[in-house]
Amino acid sequence: MSEALESWETELLEEALAEEAVRREDRAASWTETVTLLNRRYDPASRRDVWKRVVVRGVSWREAQETVAGTGGNILRENVAYLRIPKSAETEGKTYVPAGLYAGAEGTWTLQNGDYVALGTREEPEAGEAMGKRMRETGAYQIVGLADNRRGGLPHWRVTGKG
Repeated sequence: MSEALESWETELLEEALAEEAVRREDRAASWTETVTLLNRRYDPASRRDVWKRVVVRGVSWREAQETVAGTGGNILRENVAYLRIPKSAETEGKTYVPAGLYAGAEGTWTLQNGDYVALGTREEPEAGEAMGKRMRETGAYQIVGLADNRRGGLPHWRVTGKG
């Protein structure tokens, strides 16, 4: 291969890498939102769900309305939230624990289907409070989908919620 061709290929590769770096920077710059996650765990002593709050800063949040087919051919609209939490997000100093290991210990948080997420900072729930109704009334979304994307160039969790 000629030197000119090798030089041209090297230049193209460097340009592509520089463009990718800019795209990553742009994506990271859009991670400016704050959300409140409410993690649920079952307390066998009280025989109730107990909710723990964590406020997460530095995330990406997008809301949309999706159209889905309902029963009998009805068309339904659903409110959906898409959340991305970078591995570097501020979580009040709490440590992420995989859902299967989450026991609600102080200083921990998790992501699991059935939990709630809301844009902004929300208050700590009261003991025994009916969370489903309260969260729907305040515009929160129930988590229905998760993906752990902590590998690669932009490590994050992707969360889908329906409200």
